[in-house]
Amino acid sequence: MRIIPIGHEFVAELEGIDLRAPIDAKAVAAIHAATDRYAVLVFRNQPLTDEHQIAFTESLGKIELNTANNVTRLDQRRLSIEMSDI
Repeated sequence: MRIIPIGHEFVAELEGIDLRAPIDAKAVAAIHAATDRYAVLVFRNQPLTDEHQIAFTESLGKIELNTANNVTRLDQRRLSIEMSDI
């Protein structure tokens, strides 16, 4: 995986990683370090399903569930509780 700064210290692109596959501890550490350094990380050309997105996010740490929403019934949600619809 390679971290490529974009612009002036605010954004970086991470290349050489497939977010659809499980990531190892070394990649998790690199992503955490990149989030400490840059405000925005760009992962280009990642055709993720909702399930891929949730699995990737869980690999980085505990997901904060989206329990505060305008829909009162869970069967009316468009997305799973692990995702926010903004």
